[in-house]
Amino acid sequence: MNRHVVVALLLAVLVTSTAGAADIVRGDIVRSADPPAIMCPTPPRTAVLSSSLDFKSWLWTGDAVAFDSVGNLYAAGQTTLESFDSTLQTIRKIDLGEKVTALAVDAAGFAYVVTHGGTTVVVSPGGAVQRSFVLPNLHTPVDSTSIDVTPAACTLVYIGDGASLNRFDVCAQIALGPIAAGERFEAVRALSDGGVVAATAGLIKFYDSNGSLRYSVAAPAGGPIAALSFDLDDHSLWIANGEFLVRMNIFTQAITARTRILNPRAVAVFGERRLSSANVPTVVPPRHRASR
Repeated sequence: MNRHVVVALLLAVLVTSTAGAADIVRGDIVRSADPPAIMCPTPPRTAVLSSSLDFKSWLWTGDAVAFDSVGNLYAAGQTTLESFDSTLQTIRKIDLGEKVTALAVDAAGFAYVVTHGGTTVVVSPGGAVQRSFVLPNLHTPVDSTSIDVTPAACTLVYIGDGASLNRFDVCAQIALGPIAAGERFEAVRALSDGGVVAATAGLIKFYDSNGSLRYSVAAPAGGPIAALSFDLDDHSLWIANGEFLVRMNIFTQAITARTRILNPRAVAVFGERRLSSANVPTVVPPRHRASR
């Protein structure tokens, strides 16, 4: 049989294989990005990778992804919110009736879905829509944003109008003070104590819960950052930029894993351990040469 035909058949089997072909374990990464252009048939954008970046499975689902504390995976795309267990079997799928832009999930499995029309919908772990509200400083239509929820599940952090860094107390339904007013941010992640880590202008900055800058480190090369997630080790960040998905040690800047990526949309790590702003250093570390 012709070699090219064999390759095409193997790719077809890979792409159309069931999602349950791989179990998700702690440290695994789910990322959403454009598939390699050379693959035919074209695979979905969402893939499951091991902590060493070995491929595990494709997943036909939405572009926005997040984990809860027990390893259930949530994905939002088009107008739906789906959840999957650790074997990648569907738990439930609900239609929100509006196009989805962004997603955050707290440890207990409550999903916070930002829609294109500007509404943020809170969905319980059982799939019931609990309430909805409009985030301040996030005007419609919402074509893209980066959003996360603190472990206490009361504060949403998000990129708002003018690429500003915003916070909103979901429990009290009030806006909190902005962080670093005047700066333009690309991606955001909540810290364990209410602080924030955010990417801006080639830097990754760490702020405490009062909005004070605690630490700043140079971002890895590869262009603007689309998504951030901590690793099992709270000293390491997974960073998806315009060219690479990398794992970087926050303190030494050593790149401990890297793979090419195209137009990333989201990255999530099962078992993510978030850093506390109280534990970040107060000086910028020396720049280390990245490993290949």
